[in-house]
Amino acid sequence: MPTITIPRALIPLIREGAGDVSRDIAEAIDHDGDLPVCRDRLTSLCSLLDAISRDEAVDLDVHEQGATLTAAVGHVLPPLQAGIADLSDDDPEKPGRQQDYELLGEFADTLRNLEGGQ
Repeated sequence: MPTITIPRALIPLIREGAGDVSRDIAEAIDHDGDLPVCRDRLTSLCSLLDAISRDEAVDLDVHEQGATLTAAVGHVLPPLQAGIADLSDDDPEKPGRQQDYELLGEFADTLRNLEGGQ
């Protein structure tokens, strides 16, 4: 099975996205979503949260975690990009946020490539 490494620098962003994924699952449950599918998504999310709880780089099985990681990244990338666009060029936070965005984008590309190769 292909694996992907979540770099330590991305752990906070992945956690942020995981929070959004948990709200998506809760909303699906509230709106009579397919409960077995919701259970599987929640199980995968809990596994991801366990894996990233140590604040260190972690290797994950793409087959088991790919969909959850893709969802988490999908929640974080657009607002991160929008936030960067809203910052002035002389804002001291802009370079760090731009670096986070680029690293997360590269991670998303790698994940997409690995998922396509399954």
